[in-house]
Amino acid sequence: MKILFQYLKPDKWLVFLTLTLAAINIGFSLIDPILLGKLINLANSHQSSPQPYSNERFFNAFSWENPGVWFILVCSISVAMISRHRRWSRRRHWCP
Repeated sequence: MKILFQYLKPDKWLVFLTLTLAAINIGFSLIDPILLGKLINLANSHQSSPQPYSNERFFNAFSWENPGVWFILVCSISVAMISRHRRWSRRRHWCP
């Protein structure tokens, strides 16, 4: 372990940056299942409620407490794009 730390000491900022970007990437990858769960819960509550949602509420609501379909899809696409961009930039710039 001591030899490994000696090798990594000159590049400790790069190791820190790599671990930080990996943690951010993992965080964004873990958000996607949460958004899918919110979408499934929205569809389930739409079908099982005695008073059906209006189309405005079901599709176009843009809040985190009461999300609509478009809000969840925009969040999901944004998370996927950020996560894929991190993977692409890591491969493009740091690997030979």
